[in-house]
Amino acid sequence: MNKQSFDNLTEEEKKAIYIWTNSTLEYRHIKRIFQGNYLDDFLKEYLPTANLLRGLFEKYIDNTDKKKSIFRGDILEDENNEVDDIFFVFKNNHVISQTIELENSILSFSYDIQTAENSIFNSSKNIEQKKAAVIYEICSRKSVYLDISNFSIFKNENEILVQPKLKFRVIDITQHSDYIIHCKLDEV
Repeated sequence: MNKQSFDNLTEEEKKAIYIWTNSTLEYRHIKRIFQGNYLDDFLKEYLPTANLLRGLFEKYIDNTDKKKSIFRGDILEDENNEVDDIFFVFKNNHVISQTIELENSILSFSYDIQTAENSIFNSSKNIEQKKAAVIYEICSRKSVYLDISNFSIFKNENEILVQPKLKFRVIDITQHSDYIIHCKLDEV
């Protein structure tokens, strides 16, 4: 199948992107489907949306600026979240040159590091604003990435969709702030 320009989105695909960017709750339901939790009846209603989103990467050509890094902020749920040693623990678990795979879901990134920081501070997982977090920066990309800014509710977030199960090499880890680690990645 020949890939198409992202300008040729169908109305159903635009609606799927709208749902993905519209509500934190719907976003989390769709992520659960990508992670394999789609067996309960409630989540089945989101399965068509998840399938449309997954299919975007096979149907469309990359429409991002590959010269620009993209950023994502995540709360570190797997760590003990003790701020005093979070950088040490993260750096021991993520060695430079190590290959890692981000979570098994479509992920939202941004061209803007401030948007990644805001996603940490506005996360429902970070109510007390004191959870340890990481900003992932993808510096070089090889696969299809999709800039959905024109179809997103929050156009100013410059949102980029990243497909599940991509592999990355850790190229640098620094402490961004007291609570935030900065991890630079190259896709392998």
